[in-house]
Amino acid sequence: MTTTQDFKSWLKFFLSCLGIEDLIDLSYQHCSLETMVMNDIWDSLAWHSMGSFTTTAENLIFSFFIDWFNLFMNKTAGKIVSCGAIMMFCLNLPYYLPNKP
Repeated sequence: MTTTQDFKSWLKFFLSCLGIEDLIDLSYQHCSLETMVMNDIWDSLAWHSMGSFTTTAENLIFSFFIDWFNLFMNKTAGKIVSCGAIMMFCLNLPYYLPNKP
C-alpha cells in the first residue's frame, strides 16, 4: 500500500492552519544568543551558512527523513516485507513543533 500527498496541496493546507504563518515568522526574527549553546536549528552553523535565505521572509526550509526496514525482521533467506516512510518537516517552525503530526 502506498500513501502519498501532492506537495502543492499539502503546502496549501499547511499554510492555511491557524497561526502557522505567525509561527513561521518567528524564524525570520530569531536572534542567536552569543553563547556557544545551540538551542535549536536556527542557532546552527548550517542555518547561518545559507546566508540571507534563512532570514528572508517567505523562504521555507524543509528537512526530509527517510527510513526503510524489513517489517518482520526476516532474514534474507525468508520472505521480505519492506515498509518505509518518507517524512518532511518544516524547519521554520519553533523546535517543539516540526515533529508533531
